[in-house]
Amino acid sequence: MSRYRGVFLKDGETWIRYRDKAGKLHREKHGGTPAAAHAAYTKRRNQIHEEKFFPEKIKERVILFSEVAKDWLARSSQKLRDHKHNLSRARVLVEKWGDRDVKNLTDGDIDAGLTELQQAHNWSPATFNRYRAAASGILQRALKNKKVATNQGRLTDRVKENNDRVRYFVDDERERLLKAAREIGGEKLERRIIFAADTGLRRSEMFFVPLDVPDSGLRWVFVDWKNEVITIPRSKSGEKRHVPLNPRAFEILRKIRAESVGSDLVFPGDPPDRIFPEVVAAAGMKNFRWHDLRHEFCSRLVMAGVPILTVKELAGHKHLETTLRYAHLAPRHLREAVDLLCKSITASITEKNGRIRRCKLGLLWRVPGAGLEPARIFRSRGF
Repeated sequence: MSRYRGVFLKDGETWIRYRDKAGKLHREKHGGTPAAAHAAYTKRRNQIHEEKFFPEKIKERVILFSEVAKDWLARSSQKLRDHKHNLSRARVLVEKWGDRDVKNLTDGDIDAGLTELQQAHNWSPATFNRYRAAASGILQRALKNKKVATNQGRLTDRVKENNDRVRYFVDDERERLLKAAREIGGEKLERRIIFAADTGLRRSEMFFVPLDVPDSGLRWVFVDWKNEVITIPRSKSGEKRHVPLNPRAFEILRKIRAESVGSDLVFPGDPPDRIFPEVVAAAGMKNFRWHDLRHEFCSRLVMAGVPILTVKELAGHKHLETTLRYAHLAPRHLREAVDLLCKSITASITEKNGRIRRCKLGLLWRVPGAGLEPARIFRSRGF
């Protein structure tokens, strides 16, 4: 029973019932709170009184944002690793639009609502975009379930983020950090730091953090000893990925395995969240976090000339834009690319009389005394 007239509960769902002028009983599944259902009941009663009630036009029931958010969360729990964050984001969005009919929720409403929430909670641009993505994901799920005709969330604008921060080891920082780790946390912590920097694993992929990601943590069953590869069954994007092990990382796993006392986790215990800032301070470093070991992994690969698409695959980035933040770290690789232009010009020019050599800048010059200036060589060949 409900304390609101015309509202009743059935199987945990909210319904309204009313009679038209002919005395015919109508029932509608509402799905919202009893208070919101009572408002819908009052609206129907007014329509009947004003003779604006047309039963054939209300066959399509009201679908609330709270209902489609529930559907999205059910899917999120099965697919994505950051389900806990989705829960908190959905809670905020439902408080904002829970009683709104999703069919009448426009992109302007979403933009305005997110802006109000950003101002109220002092969100950063990145946080704003996460909530925008959650709203879009909720409506996209509703679209797949044929509860809405379009995903209005996709029409909203992202806020520009400052993702230029790329922190990696410089000078002797690596040696200083490992030394401090040995002194404070012993060989155990030192191994974890080296392994993180050599594999680029995310914190939740290495350590068991049940409050954030229930199925987190690197487990021994994920290790392919024959091929020296780690398989992450479900990464941050919800997809499987494979991480090759270099000899140093593989040797660390072999030593840990030999010392293992039966845990199915490769790195049992709490993540080094509390002790790592102390290690960083002892090493005399500033502005360095555990996640920066992942930046170190990607940065060193790019600086070694590894193709950016290969780095994307090794890091498990879902979008290429994420990996491109490291592209500027490969000046030598980029220089070699533009130098190919000079090589193509050299190959296209043939001289019967005289010899051609390259200067340091890659321009073509005739050996002194041959009789032609460089500009005439290019003009004579159509350059």
